[in-house]
Amino acid sequence: MVGYGTTSKQVNNEKDAQLIGYGAMLIEGIAYMMSSFGLKESVGVVFLTLSFSAFALTSLDTATRIARYMFQELAGKGQKEQQPFWQKTLQKPMVATLITVGAAIALLAYGYQNIWPIFGASNQLLAGMALLGLTAWLARTKRPVLPIAIPMVFMFIVTLTALFMIVRKYLAGGNFLMGGMATALLLLAVVLIAITIKAFKSREQPNKSIKKIKGMFYLG
Repeated sequence: MVGYGTTSKQVNNEKDAQLIGYGAMLIEGIAYMMSSFGLKESVGVVFLTLSFSAFALTSLDTATRIARYMFQELAGKGQKEQQPFWQKTLQKPMVATLITVGAAIALLAYGYQNIWPIFGASNQLLAGMALLGLTAWLARTKRPVLPIAIPMVFMFIVTLTALFMIVRKYLAGGNFLMGGMATALLLLAVVLIAITIKAFKSREQPNKSIKKIKGMFYLG
């Protein structure tokens, strides 16, 4: 989801996507060709470190900006003229950035290995949510839903089961911080599924259902 939002802003026209995608394949071919040069291990390590650092920096920049946008969106509920001072302060770019980056630093200091299982489950949960949105759209537009609905159900069963097991493990071990985060993800997924099912059964217009979902989970 993060990549889609970034890639779409790199092209002025949808037709340019083919050239960019083909260019990426050419670069991949060049990388494979370079692997046959027979460079020394020390030289290869330098190039690999440089490539990885460039990837990490761009991913970190993208994740930080999107986290800030989401925080500002959550803090900006209600009419702007009626918002209290603290709410307006939280929406300032510098304040929102410091809070989101500070939270990331705190998690890093706590130990990234502790949150790695939650990251894996939440990453796959995003795939389930994307398939859920596609299924809702296909159903609303009277298109076949089974090709998307079947993998969606499988993805949710796997990820929700994993999150449930993680919650039990952390809470039983007294790790309430990680257990609370996993519980929040689990509840979010269940609520989102319930809202979507309710939208299917009701006669609401798609826009109204989407607004309800956006109120609980930022979709961009």
